[in-house]
Amino acid sequence: VARVTDLKWINESRSSLLLTAASDGSVRVWRHALLAEEQQPLELATAFMALPRSGGGGSDGGFLGASGLVTEWVQSSGRLVAGGNHEAVHVWDVGSERCVAAVDTRRGACVTCIAADPCGSEWFLAGFSDGVLRVFDYRARGGEQPPVHRLHRSWVVNAALRFSGRQAVSGNIDAGVALWDVRMMKPYKHFVLHSDGNPMTALAIHPVAPVLASGSDHQYIKITGMNGEPHQKIRFHNYFVGQRMGSVSCLAWHPTRIFLASGNCDSIVSGYRG
Repeated sequence: VARVTDLKWINESRSSLLLTAASDGSVRVWRHALLAEEQQPLELATAFMALPRSGGGGSDGGFLGASGLVTEWVQSSGRLVAGGNHEAVHVWDVGSERCVAAVDTRRGACVTCIAADPCGSEWFLAGFSDGVLRVFDYRARGGEQPPVHRLHRSWVVNAALRFSGRQAVSGNIDAGVALWDVRMMKPYKHFVLHSDGNPMTALAIHPVAPVLASGSDHQYIKITGMNGEPHQKIRFHNYFVGQRMGSVSCLAWHPTRIFLASGNCDSIVSGYRG
């Protein structure tokens, strides 16, 4: 069984859709994911393979190995940027289900997260399993080498661009979070989310509100402010009375609401309203 490895919200302002990515390279888009909308059951809108089956092998039921399939949705252009344990990052036009670009990463490490400019510019930020972050341009020629920025010492769990792409937030598996200026590519703030020493397996940065959500393989989700101050800890599935959640594999905030989606290694996707 493939793991759910990434979640994204589509059409956030109206008739929101939930996109799920799995370790077998597949993408599925679901209708009626928000609990407040018409109280209808989930309905599959579309599904396709975002990466070709040529990447490294995995023993977890998916061919993409430990990182699985990681994605970034660009609402302004209707594009999905997808990567993983594969030599290239693929850019998709979701409306036509057509791959419009394939960007060679030129690294032996797998892509662990992708962050695109919310204004729809032709560039994106990719984090890798060796702690490196690189900025790629869709339009760059094959011979051009983007610079390497080693802002973390270990696996980059997630990264996000805020304030029209001027500020970036990234976090690694050791639960360290860095806030940095994209123009200078230098961090100006560091803090640790999990003081108990547990690894961080998922990280979601709200694009508007100053909150972070982090998940752990010790079966909890932690809600934190942008300065590292703790707000709340979640240990149980929503609407599953008394059922403790499995190891958290991915998290996603709704872009305009305080609504958090959680994907777990027990194959359950839950929603939490703020």
